[in-house]
Amino acid sequence: MTRRVTCLGALLMVLFTAACTHTSSTVDAAPTQPTSSTSPPPSPTASVAPPTPIDLGNLPPSGIVATWTRDDGEGASFVSLDGRVLATVRGATIFGATARPGPVVVQIDKGNGKTFYKLDLEADQLIPISKSQALEIANRKPPQVSLPDPPGGGGQWGWSLPSDSGEVLGQWHEQVSECQQPVVVLQEYPGGPATPLTGDTPEAAGGSYGLGWAPDGPVVVVGGPCTGPSGLRWGVYIFSPGQPTRIPMSRWSYVYRLWGTR
Repeated sequence: MTRRVTCLGALLMVLFTAACTHTSSTVDAAPTQPTSSTSPPPSPTASVAPPTPIDLGNLPPSGIVATWTRDDGEGASFVSLDGRVLATVRGATIFGATARPGPVVVQIDKGNGKTFYKLDLEADQLIPISKSQALEIANRKPPQVSLPDPPGGGGQWGWSLPSDSGEVLGQWHEQVSECQQPVVVLQEYPGGPATPLTGDTPEAAGGSYGLGWAPDGPVVVVGGPCTGPSGLRWGVYIFSPGQPTRIPMSRWSYVYRLWGTR
């Protein structure tokens, strides 16, 4: 009897041990979800290449930049003083066109922002500049004008620019009714009168904008707001000694800037 109890106890002990061993193995083998300590890689971003200079070929010492607009877009052409188109940059427009004569700056809108360029005559290139540099050039304050008011005029001065020979080109703004008419005047000798290039008095002279001094004389745009007849058709002229000469320009052009002005 005692032997039977002993055997029965031993059998129960074996079954209990086997049961415990089987349960522990199942828990340890339970599948676990893999974990990752790294985040997915970021999406690639496109890099924007910095602007590069734009070659213009061989430019003469002086010429005119003309902004034009056509059905197929806009652009800026670089034109000689005899009307030959030397280079064209599509998408470019003159920046600061109403500023007094000086450096030429153009802007190009490439869709992701505007890029600004300054004309470098020594390199015959448009060189990229920052927006702040472009604004600094466009917003330069002109020096104090020391010319006498034109005869019969009633308005104010914009700027004046002397030539190497002592003549002074000036931009006058004549008050005509509720409009200010731009009028280019010339002082031919120190202390002399400042008279309009296109008429006897500012009111009768018609509208005109001065672009600066070319080697053969002042370059002037004839035409403008609230302008009367001046005897000259609308366009760009160089006032050489004698009579003014009209410079051929594209009929789509409307804003101009002189490079190489003295």
